Amino acid sequence: MKRADSFRGNFMIQKSVILILEPLSKLLKNKTICLAVKMFDRSSDRILLKIQTFWLWYKNIKDSNSVFRKTVCCQKFETPHSSFWKRVLTLSFCLFVFISCERSKNFGFRNRADKPPTVEDLEAWKERLAMEEAEIIELEKKISSMAQKTRSAGALSWKIAQGYMKIGDYDMGVKFYNRALKENNEGKKIEIVGAELHFFEPAIPYFEKALLLKPVDQQLLFETALAYANASKDRGWETTRRQIAIDLFTHLSIQDPRDSRFPFQLALIYFDSSMADSSWEGVSAGFHDQDKAFRILDDIIKKESRNVPARFAKANFLYRLGKVEDSREEYLKVKKTIEDLNEAGLVRGGLEKNDSYQNVLQNLKKIEKTSSE
Repeated sequence: MKRADSFRGNFMIQKSVILILEPLSKLLKNKTICLAVKMFDRSSDRILLKIQTFWLWYKNIKDSNSVFRKTVCCQKFETPHSSFWKRVLTLSFCLFVFISCERSKNFGFRNRADKPPTVEDLEAWKERLAMEEAEIIELEKKISSMAQKTRSAGALSWKIAQGYMKIGDYDMGVKFYNRALKENNEGKKIEIVGAELHFFEPAIPYFEKALLLKPVDQQLLFETALAYANASKDRGWETTRRQIAIDLFTHLSIQDPRDSRFPFQLALIYFDSSMADSSWEGVSAGFHDQDKAFRILDDIIKKESRNVPARFAKANFLYRLGKVEDSREEYLKVKKTIEDLNEAGLVRGGLEKNDSYQNVLQNLKKIEKTSSE
């Protein structure tokens, strides 16, 4: 009866093993897995020996007269079932390898298929991977579309800029830093929900590190000076950062006197920081450097009569000082300059799409309205 039960049990095991392991026949065509199976097959005799040794020890543990100790080490276990169990172990090992490989191969894809990547995922990938240009462009498209939905394009570009700066790619870092400033300003125009984002102060350490690690060039110094100037402005024109920005722009102006960007930025700093008046007695009322700003702008206009930003800034400064008529005359000069440039084919998109020209028209209307009141 016991033998019949044993035979029936072995038959059921054989049938189950065949049903389970039959699909693995294709798997064994894989060279790597075949090699693993062969290695396992060589060691299966030892595994079976240890299993059967343990089983005999367990059966005879209570028998004090057992000769187990004398015979177990030399026993070969050449029973009719040993080859069968060897096959079971070998094929089970195949099954284990197959499942492990499939799980490891599909784990990441399965998780990514469950849900689309978030903005943070895209940002992290772009920070950490050295991507090809085509991949960067494609990823930027995805980031832009997602950022529009989250209404946080400026903040996202600044995070990407930080990532590039951290890994030492300061050129790409500056690119996304400037994009962050631009997108933040555009965001304010379309009334993005949330407080104004300030990227200037956190950017300073990266620019300082870049100056130490990279060959110093004009553009890097220019971006560093802008970061200091805007960080100073964010803090109510804090003195130390303001002076660093002035020193950097002054150095650049001396280094390359042909580039009017540097003195122009100096004029903006001098004027804006001088107009930060306080309504409280005993509190500093600015730096009183308006005259310096006008002298710089006049010198730029003298050398570059068609310099629209310089003329526009002068007209704006005059209006803020209450010199409305002088401001109107200067705006009319700006208007004519832009119209002349348009006739020469130098205004992209025409006057209707030129922001400077449209701003001039709006400011002239504002001045006319003020004068008529």
